[in-house]
Amino acid sequence: MQFSIKPAGYVAKTACAAKLASHWLFSGTYEYQVKLRDSFYRGDWTDETARDFLRKYGINYVVVPEGSPVHRVLSTYPKAALFPPLTLYHLPENHMLDRLPDP
Repeated sequence: MQFSIKPAGYVAKTACAAKLASHWLFSGTYEYQVKLRDSFYRGDWTDETARDFLRKYGINYVVVPEGSPVHRVLSTYPKAALFPPLTLYHLPENHMLDRLPDP
């Protein structure tokens, strides 16, 4: 697993998997995805909106840095792993999409 460190958070990258805002080369809507990712990690949304975002994009693993407001949103989900200062949450009901939704 490779980690991309972004100013607002961390995005787990694995081979053969869809990723949100992982690299401009792999997405025609990269700038839009970056805005979504950054809003999520800043905690700009209500808990319900954040969970809807994760569900809509089929995100089933989220890496969260220590002290992030995202821990509140994910507190009901199982922690798959701890890599201090990072926590990996598993959202088992979300499923990877064949392609990301249009903005």
